[in-house]
Amino acid sequence: MNDVAAQELRIKTRKVIGLQFLVGMLLAIGFWLAYTPWQGFSALYGTMISMLSSWWLSRGVSRASASAGQGRSGEIILYVGAALRFIMVLAMFAVGLAAIKLAAVATVVGFVIAQLAFVVAGNWREKRE
Repeated sequence: MNDVAAQELRIKTRKVIGLQFLVGMLLAIGFWLAYTPWQGFSALYGTMISMLSSWWLSRGVSRASASAGQGRSGEIILYVGAALRFIMVLAMFAVGLAAIKLAAVATVVGFVIAQLAFVVAGNWREKRE
């Protein structure tokens, strides 16, 4: 991956993760005010899982692009990255729900809403370009 494309990917990733954070903070504040501070923290934890998954996806795309530039197939890197992200998300949910005893609904809602922000940001970017 050339330096310009890599820099553009980093900027887009920061914007998407920033949007996820903003949406997640608003959601967490809403849960905090409507229910309890623990519910707000749980929603924020779910948001953080989504943000970490987005960051990891960006890293995998960068590595796959760099690998393809060296004559190797980047598909394997993308597939392995997807599997590892899936395992990471499951592990973080297990830690949050089973070990930390977070509020399940708030945690899942935080994750889902942050993922929706990821999808909306991607679709909005495609329509602008």
